Amino acid sequence: MAFTSVAAVLMLASPGVASAVTATSATWTIEPTPSTDGVPLSSVSCATNINCVAVASVYNPSYGADTGVIYGWNGSAWTALPAPDNASFLTEMAGVSCPVSTYCIVVGQFESGGTDYGNSTAAWSWNGSTWSDQRTYSPNDSTNNSQLNAVRCIRPSSCEAVGQHQLFTTDNAPDYTLAEHWNGSTWTKQSTTGAPSGRLFSVACESASKCEAVGQAASGGTLAMGLSGTKWVTQTTPNVLSGSSALNSVACYTGGCTAVGASGTHALAEVWNGSKWALQSRLGAGDPAGSVDAAWNGVQCHSASSCTAVGEWQATSAGSDTLTLAEHWSGSTWTVAHTPSPAGYDVLTAVSCTSTLCTAVGWQNAVDAYGDSANSLAMRN
Repeated sequence: MAFTSVAAVLMLASPGVASAVTATSATWTIEPTPSTDGVPLSSVSCATNINCVAVASVYNPSYGADTGVIYGWNGSAWTALPAPDNASFLTEMAGVSCPVSTYCIVVGQFESGGTDYGNSTAAWSWNGSTWSDQRTYSPNDSTNNSQLNAVRCIRPSSCEAVGQHQLFTTDNAPDYTLAEHWNGSTWTKQSTTGAPSGRLFSVACESASKCEAVGQAASGGTLAMGLSGTKWVTQTTPNVLSGSSALNSVACYTGGCTAVGASGTHALAEVWNGSKWALQSRLGAGDPAGSVDAAWNGVQCHSASSCTAVGEWQATSAGSDTLTLAEHWSGSTWTVAHTPSPAGYDVLTAVSCTSTLCTAVGWQNAVDAYGDSANSLAMRN
């Protein structure tokens, strides 16, 4: 399976310091998805409580590459939606954003068939009944591998997508940040300055002109960039554990943004106040009691003092069962909610919240950290 941000944060290392965070009565309930479907869901977006779209990529050994899969929630059940005609094979679907119930954009990658050479960015739009292919920017080079990992739409005519591209001109060539803007008819490449190498995993916007993107630098540290006009500019993030840190998701609200991820074996949260990034709380403040490894993969916020983060954690030694994780930030503390973990290896990869409830997706019964051979998992609080 092609690279996703979740794979980057499942860092199994020596036990860390357990926090005093304890579970509450807040409970998440599993929503049935097609059983034993082999679909590890990677992203979800809910325009309303009864209109959600989730996407995934399923490895197909016949093609030696991924196949895009789309699920829709209609208020009572998750069902498979028809995929775009050109997404039936050799496609990775990584991110989705639905600003209204009748419009969604999905981003990802067209794969070249079992090779990393010539892969290109991809995007599709959904009008509530049919999909349309969108022409994205990709470096016109057969030795290039480019991918969009995430998208955020303020409205149907204003979306930001981020990811990375890689030139295979030398062995171990670095990834370079990539950002594009959708104006309702055309995708346009945007400049990313000050960060010559790295990957962007997530993007969020306070408004059409105030957006933040986060990810991981080539050095292995956290990476954040802010939109300034039509250019993305690298921002300084707090100095946490070098070489083993990543910001996997970001959510913005009036006055700032919150980003989550992992550093070493600890959950990591940082906050942007409009001028600088700082640790939101001490490293590991969101680690469940008894945790030896924890990571957040997705976050949604109503404000700086009300956020929901989802991810995964391990309660014993490395290599044991991985459990789903969901927590709420009150403005002063992270509180763990009860989430089901129905199989032996369960992960929540993304979350989308309306004003009244949150929907999280991921996978269950995975055989490895990449979610290969996993089944879909969805739950709601």
